[in-house]
Amino acid sequence: MEAGFTRLTKARVESLRPGVKQRDIGDPERRGLVLRIEPTDSKIWLFRYKFAGKPHRLALGAYPGMSLALARAEAQAHRDLLDRGVDPRIARRARRNGRVVTLAPSPRAKSSSSSMGSWLGARA
Repeated sequence: MEAGFTRLTKARVESLRPGVKQRDIGDPERRGLVLRIEPTDSKIWLFRYKFAGKPHRLALGAYPGMSLALARAEAQAHRDLLDRGVDPRIARRARRNGRVVTLAPSPRAKSSSSSMGSWLGARA
């Protein structure tokens, strides 16, 4: 990732040009949000995070089809899932398969880990 914490703006994203190698530029306003610039001049929004101690990466969409504001909103939604103990990859798969992801703990749940276990059991 490029060093520095320059704020990403629409004008800055549009002005970024490709290099010989792909490069990732992080957004200091949204932890985990990264703009990947390919040598072919394609720009792709990624969300990087760790879950259960392992690094993961989700593609959010290509710029300009997905704007900076929308990418930030998606990254925040994924960060909220992580805060609740839900892996965003699993939630995305469930959503794509037509399953509903319930984030509120059930009244019978004694802890967040038991509600996570019941959620994971429901998706199988």
